Amino acid sequence: MKQFKKIQFVNNPINIKRSPMSYLKIALFWMCIVGCLWTSTALHAQSTEDESMTITESEIAGYEGEIGGAVQDSIVKEKKEKGDSTRWKFGGIDIIIRDKKDGSEVKVYSEMDDDDDDKDGDRNNDKIKTRWFMLDLGFNTYLADGSFNLPSELNDFDLNLGKSINVNLHLFRQRIGLIGNNLNFMYGLELAYNNYHFENDITLLHNVDEVTIIENNIDFKKNKLATTFLQMPVLFNIETNPRKPGKSFRISAGGYGGLLLGARTKQKSSENGKVKIKDDFNLNKFRYGVIGQVGVGCVNFYVDYALNDLFKENLGPELRPISIGFTLVPF
Repeated sequence: MKQFKKIQFVNNPINIKRSPMSYLKIALFWMCIVGCLWTSTALHAQSTEDESMTITESEIAGYEGEIGGAVQDSIVKEKKEKGDSTRWKFGGIDIIIRDKKDGSEVKVYSEMDDDDDDKDGDRNNDKIKTRWFMLDLGFNTYLADGSFNLPSELNDFDLNLGKSINVNLHLFRQRIGLIGNNLNFMYGLELAYNNYHFENDITLLHNVDEVTIIENNIDFKKNKLATTFLQMPVLFNIETNPRKPGKSFRISAGGYGGLLLGARTKQKSSENGKVKIKDDFNLNKFRYGVIGQVGVGCVNFYVDYALNDLFKENLGPELRPISIGFTLVPF
C-alpha cells in the first residue's frame, strides 16, 4: 500500500482572505437545495391528495333528491349492506356510509374520479419520463482493501461519519420504458458534493507532489476535505407497479462516471479562525463506479461505490469512496 508523508506537531497560523464570491456560491447552493426539497414535497402532496369528498348524513336526503330531480328517468337506485357500511348508487354516483365509534363517515365518488385515475395512470405509463432537480442526501466514507475499518497506518484518515455529508443534485434524470415500463433504462446528469470530515487534527497539504499531512496540536472544530464532481449515472430499473408509483416497489442497478470540478479543505479553530484552501490535493480527477438503489413509494435508498481510489495512483493511500443515503422521488 502506498504510504504518505506525515509531519508531526506543527502549529502554523494561516491567514487566507475569503472573497465575497465564495459567500455567493454558498447562498446559491443552499437556495438550490431548499428549492428542490420544496418542489419534491409539493409534487408528492399533490399526487397523494384524496379525491373523495366527505359529507354529513343530513345532506344525503337533499343530495339524493337533487340527483333524482335532474335525472329522474335514468336513476338506478341500489342499496347494499355489508358489515358496518352501507352503499347507495345513483347512476354514476356512489355514496358509502361507514359507522364509526365517533359517528358516521360518508363518502361520495363519481365516474369522473375513475376517469381522473385513468388519466393519472396514462401519465405515469408514458414511455419516456423526465424528472428535474431531484436531491440525494446521505453520508460519505471510504474502504481500504474492501473494509470499512482502516489499517493502523491509515488511522489519521479516520472520518466523523455524522459530518461527512453527501449531497447529489440531479440536474435531470430521464427514464425510457423498455418492457411495459416495468423494465426501464435511466440516465441523467448530477452534481455530487462530497464532504470528508476528518476525526483527527490533521492538515492535508496543498501544492505538493504526493499526499502529505501534518499532525497538528490544534483542536479543530471543523476539519474537512470537500469535493465536487459532475457525474453521469446510467442504470437499469425494475418497477412493480408503474401505473401507481406511490405503491410501487423498485430496484435499480448501474454505473456512473464523473469529472472533478473542484476541491478544497476547510478548517475552523480558535487559533487560526476559518481557513479554506483550494487545490486538487492529488485527487483522482476522473471517478467511476457502480450504483445500487432500492425503494418504495416516494423514497429511494442508494449506495454509490467508486471502483477507483480517492487519490491518484502511487501518490496517496488506497481509499475507495462510498456514499449511502436516500432520495425523495416526485411522482
